[in-house]
Amino acid sequence: MNYQQSSYNVGGGGTQEARTRVNPRALQLNDPALVAANEQGLLTPEQLAMLANRKYTPAGGCVALMFGIILALCISATLITEAVQGQFNPAYLSAYAFPLILCVPGWLVISVRMAARKRFIKRVTDGGYFFPLERAQGEVAWNGRRYVPRTPAGVLRITGQNLPPGPYHFYYAREQMLALSVRPIHTDTQMLALPGTLAATGLPGDEQARLTIQHALCQTLAFTLSDLDTNRQGFVTRKQARKLPRKLRRSTSPIVQTLTGEIRFFSENHSSPEKDYEDYVYYFEISRVRFEVPATATRALVSGIPYHVYYVLPGQLLSVEPLTAPAR
Repeated sequence: MNYQQSSYNVGGGGTQEARTRVNPRALQLNDPALVAANEQGLLTPEQLAMLANRKYTPAGGCVALMFGIILALCISATLITEAVQGQFNPAYLSAYAFPLILCVPGWLVISVRMAARKRFIKRVTDGGYFFPLERAQGEVAWNGRRYVPRTPAGVLRITGQNLPPGPYHFYYAREQMLALSVRPIHTDTQMLALPGTLAATGLPGDEQARLTIQHALCQTLAFTLSDLDTNRQGFVTRKQARKLPRKLRRSTSPIVQTLTGEIRFFSENHSSPEKDYEDYVYYFEISRVRFEVPATATRALVSGIPYHVYYVLPGQLLSVEPLTAPAR
């Protein structure tokens, strides 16, 4: 891994040394070196590269160039086949005009964007560009489909990794709302009235993280904290009983089983010739016992932590309880 010994002042007031990795794709937002630089109002080289890539992406030109090359290869294969069969006609060469129409503008777009990217980086390193760098307390919270980083200013973008749920101090680029580094909050947090998060509770950060996962699982698996409390005591609530198979509903008191450990999830393709669509079924598995779950539940689950799973035989999932906060 290469290292660079300089960071760039985002306000145009000079530079300060900071040892950081130069590899935007491997950027770890909780890297102490990144946090330390951002706390001083500095951008590290890999953060600058990431911002430049976002600001001057040549994606449109790359797509056009790629399709032009593919089309040219297809035409070449056709012409070679025609030549082998003795049916080659020089007029067929005019077909190369179509990939050229794609390749030339695509290459121009890439060249212009890459040149602009180099000028942008030079302006920042020379102190001629002010890059607004913000700090805010926020939380990686469940939005009904996935975990997203939320701050009072709005939802932040994250590239290259998924942050575990919980509260953080975020350092981000205001213009692009792009997270540059994060510092997890493990103990007390400032109480914020931030809708859709647990920041208003004032609970320790790790407990907020655990409860964020709990609420996401409650929502995706259709149980409540009251249901969970009843399951802990070895009973099934009336609402849960109505969802059980008829044979189990006839039982006066279904026996609640408990499993403890890490949960893995996977999917199986249940498509068949009679179906004109892909039919995937999703499962949680713990101690070799599997439970069918909605697809969104696999996104709410956070790997690497132990859970309590409450269920009744045969494999009817009642509720799931995370026992610890994820490592952050």
